[in-house]
Amino acid sequence: MKGWPKGHNFQFFKLDIVDIFLINWFGGPKPLTVDQYLHYKVNGLVDSL
Repeated sequence: MKGWPKGHNFQFFKLDIVDIFLINWFGGPKPLTVDQYLHYKVNGLVDSL
């Protein structure tokens, strides 16, 4: 980061996620909590991918 151009004014920010909406190709958005997203458990349907 020392080599990053000073004129670009790079800054760091923390993203505090409150809501997540999973959008698939059909069926509309599926709301998820942050806890559901971070602690997702793979089911048998996804194992075959």
